[in-house]
Amino acid sequence: GVAIIRLYLDDEIEPRVSLDTPPYEASIEVSDLEGGNHAIRAVAEDAAGNSNSDRAVFSVDAPPSVTFLAPLDGAVIAGPQYEIKVQPEDDVDVVRTEIFVDDVRLGLADFGGRLTWEIPYARAEHTLRAVVHDSSDQTAEATISVLVDHPAQLTLQLCDVDCEPLPDSLEGVVTLGVLLED
Repeated sequence: GVAIIRLYLDDEIEPRVSLDTPPYEASIEVSDLEGGNHAIRAVAEDAAGNSNSDRAVFSVDAPPSVTFLAPLDGAVIAGPQYEIKVQPEDDVDVVRTEIFVDDVRLGLADFGGRLTWEIPYARAEHTLRAVVHDSSDQTAEATISVLVDHPAQLTLQLCDVDCEPLPDSLEGVVTLGVLLED
């Protein structure tokens, strides 16, 4: 009869599991493996030292990943628009990448990982989050913080010293006022 069964993962020299009692069942953790094809090899040995082996191939679908390319964490940005760029990756297929600003869904990035953000005219810190989904419904996310720092949106209007509109024509020396709104 069988004395021991050893299970090897890929090209490992040391067995992951050694079984010496029927029913010879084992669980092997594969979540730490890279995505792609892998092999498990079983070697059975009897008490006399005779052995036989078999091999089975299986595939691991690794979770996706996503990285912000622009802006970078801690960046100071201004608008009125800013093109957010992310790099979603998966070993099988990226289905979609969602972009959030302060936990509000801004939209879906295109297949190049880009989405335009219409930036509000207010100096404030914002949290950007990208969530990538793969074809196995696995997700991953990345989060960064940015500071929106718009220059003041100014309205400039020339007027007379009492800030009344200027007449159509001026002559001589004219004293002007400036009305500035932020």
